[in-house]
Amino acid sequence: MSAGVGIGRFARYNSGFTLSYRRNKLNVFGGLDYQRTRQYRRVSSNRTLNQETRIDEASYSVTERNSQTARLNVDYDLTERSSVGLQIRGITSARAVDGTTTSTVAAVAGPPSATNLLQTDGTARGFNPTISLYYRTLLDSAGGELKVNADYLTFNKRFDEQYRNTGYNLLSQTATAGALRTSSPASNAVASVTADYTRTFGKATALEAGLKSLRTITDNDIHWENLAEGGNWLNDARRTNHFVYREYINAAYASVRQPVSEKIGVQLGLRAEHTHSEGESLTLGQVNQRDYLNLFPNVSVDYAMSEKQQWNVSYQRRIDRFRFDIVNPFLTYVSPYLYYQGNPGIRPSLSDNFSISHSYNNAVATSVSYGRHTKALAEVFRRDPATNIVVQSDANLSRATSLDANVSLTKQLAGGAVTTMNFVGATYVRFYSPDMPWLNQASVGVMASSNNTVNLPGGMRAELNLFYRSPLTYGAYSFKAQYNASIAVSKPVLKEKGTLTLTILDPLNLQKNRYDTRAAEVQAYSLDKTETRFARLNFSYRFGNQKIKVIRTRRTGIESEKNRLEN
Repeated sequence: MSAGVGIGRFARYNSGFTLSYRRNKLNVFGGLDYQRTRQYRRVSSNRTLNQETRIDEASYSVTERNSQTARLNVDYDLTERSSVGLQIRGITSARAVDGTTTSTVAAVAGPPSATNLLQTDGTARGFNPTISLYYRTLLDSAGGELKVNADYLTFNKRFDEQYRNTGYNLLSQTATAGALRTSSPASNAVASVTADYTRTFGKATALEAGLKSLRTITDNDIHWENLAEGGNWLNDARRTNHFVYREYINAAYASVRQPVSEKIGVQLGLRAEHTHSEGESLTLGQVNQRDYLNLFPNVSVDYAMSEKQQWNVSYQRRIDRFRFDIVNPFLTYVSPYLYYQGNPGIRPSLSDNFSISHSYNNAVATSVSYGRHTKALAEVFRRDPATNIVVQSDANLSRATSLDANVSLTKQLAGGAVTTMNFVGATYVRFYSPDMPWLNQASVGVMASSNNTVNLPGGMRAELNLFYRSPLTYGAYSFKAQYNASIAVSKPVLKEKGTLTLTILDPLNLQKNRYDTRAAEVQAYSLDKTETRFARLNFSYRFGNQKIKVIRTRRTGIESEKNRLEN
């Protein structure tokens, strides 16, 4: 069991427990966790539109989050060769936001002509249960194994937000006031069934094959209303929409791994995916359907030069699918001068990826990789000339190329008392777009991190983490440098059954996101600073039989779809 408290600008709390039980053929594992946080965020932007108008915005908000997570895993051995399992996970969450945004409009070289104050408050609630079933059996003594998994996830949520605007025109000396509110219930469901077969022939040759069927349905019913004279709320037809997206993916794969000699091994694989998607706007009565079949080959060659040195060369074709919220075509209100709009015509990006890697003595790892992407996914911006509103969206660009080089070093010092893990990587990404030439630019960025652990007397342990990323241009964005660090010290207590851990995150308060944005008629500089400096004290206590083997949480067949659901 564990409990913790943290402090930054606001207090935060966490607690939880886990229990394991094993008897004969039955193994049960479960737990509950609770977390409550409050966190501030400051965002400022300076936009120049068409070299004529300047809009400065500054916002400050505080978000409170409460979440409870329940977990239950059950394994049961049917026979010596077969077992079944059940994995259940449920998350309930609540969020409350309170914020203000001030905006100033002016000519590029002139005094302000208009101001606006936006007050925002809103709540969000979500319930996210996931259930997974699995069956595993050994088919024969030669090593044939069959695994069958069925996974189901639902994510029900509701957003209720209200915006109150107060504007003032300095030229005409007139004031305006208005209010806007939204109620946005949403229901998302993901279901997956997979079957995987593995078999070893002889001492080295291995065959893997499998089938997968995946269905995703997202249903978003967004209602917007304006406050009219007399205090009545009236529907805003420009923003209100009910959009349902359905996606069905059926896939089959097979791969074989075969040694060519004592030092060289080859793996060949092929995956086929058929996708059917339907984006239906119930508000507009429009349906956008798409069917496509893709083949994804992969080749990998391993070379064991010696006991200390290994090489690998590989090629893999991949698909990068968009987030589900991107396909909704309607406008979403962000601030008086910034909207977001989805793109129902968005397509996944395909890429061909080549890499070569080398490891030495399990301590030094080096890799170089190259990717060529078609229909590359990118964020884009445009200006509405009638209102000076900037609309952010997502689009497919013609293509993109990426080149990465990474080196990592893991080493123990002082007789194993100190462990240091260090990483340095360089990346280059370039987009190509004939229609948006301002995106045809790139730069080389460098990332570095260092994780250092020191074992101290009395069982104490200290840890220092450092991170740095150099400036980097990525499509419409040019990011400034980023820095981060954390320090942690832990000490065993209560006859080593308990542990006290003190962690300080971002002690110098350096982590922030600074970037420039480019578009045809939009140049902007933005600073996004979310609260990152915290001190946390956590206590954990282990009780019962520590020799019980705990069930390992299994990876489900819907992990990628979880990531594609909006956060």
